[in-house]
Amino acid sequence: MGYAFGIYHSIQQIAAEAARSSVSGLNDSERPKMAHDFVTADAGSYAFIAPAKIRVRTGQTSHCWRVSRSRSPMT
Repeated sequence: MGYAFGIYHSIQQIAAEAARSSVSGLNDSERPKMAHDFVTADAGSYAFIAPAKIRVRTGQTSHCWRVSRSRSPMT
């Protein structure tokens, strides 16, 4: 159970940090790149996380910038 909680927490933290890093983007095309770049550069520093297995999705509604994440199934 602790292992699963640790993975969940790490994925949640990566999404939060990627969102924070992307906020400084100057336009809608720069923000997704910044989020992807953060995950590529920093996700490997989290325990039990394989950066290659993380999928990043970004999007924007009228007043909200969103970064979501998912982890592909382990094979």
